[in-house]
Amino acid sequence: MSADVTQRMEIEVTLRELEASARANPYPEQRQMLEDQIRTLRSTLDTLNRMAPAWASPPRVPLAPHMAEFFTPEPPAPVPCWVPDGVVRAAVTPHHMRCPPGAQVYVMEDSLSCAIPGQPGVSPSRTHGLTLGFFSDGRLRSQTFYENGICRWAIAYHATGGRETVGFWSGVEAKDYVEEGLHTRFAPNGVVVAQSHWRSGKEEGFRKLWEDDGAPIGATRMVAGHAVEEVYPDGSRRAR
Repeated sequence: MSADVTQRMEIEVTLRELEASARANPYPEQRQMLEDQIRTLRSTLDTLNRMAPAWASPPRVPLAPHMAEFFTPEPPAPVPCWVPDGVVRAAVTPHHMRCPPGAQVYVMEDSLSCAIPGQPGVSPSRTHGLTLGFFSDGRLRSQTFYENGICRWAIAYHATGGRETVGFWSGVEAKDYVEEGLHTRFAPNGVVVAQSHWRSGKEEGFRKLWEDDGAPIGATRMVAGHAVEEVYPDGSRRAR
């Protein structure tokens, strides 16, 4: 089975898990975050499905120097997290959350989160500080940082371990999830398999995809969230 097929299957499994989590999550802010991840993965899957036939038909050939440079992944955005990637649920206590002033820790079986308490019947609580989510076996599923209900950065993890996605957000109002800057997705083996640039919640620049062995699949040039051109590893281009 080719790496791109494996990657598509993995995305489909992840989508089903995220969709189930979104339906079951009682917190609107976290539910919106999951829905954003679902939307981005669906977009990536759509691009993979379009490009796979064109890339699978000819045998692989060495990339021209300028295409090798073009398809070299950028260093992922450095996220200022302070919880180790390999931490497990049993090892995390409220002390590790270091909630900002005014926030307190809310503990559930599969998550810990910092939030500013609301007033019953008047105002809901607002996530403020770190939120950690865990898989059923206790391994880290995600860590997300909020400022007064506004997501600032997030990391998602594969169920098998290792980072799956990482990126920043730049909303200005609570529950306003606006992607910003470079967002990166990794295969379970740690290889970068997707990168996209965002400006105020819209993709801008090239969305690039790789197989989980690092071989490039293709790139889509995005302008204000719209695909305008596709670029293939052999240097050919096609307008959208």
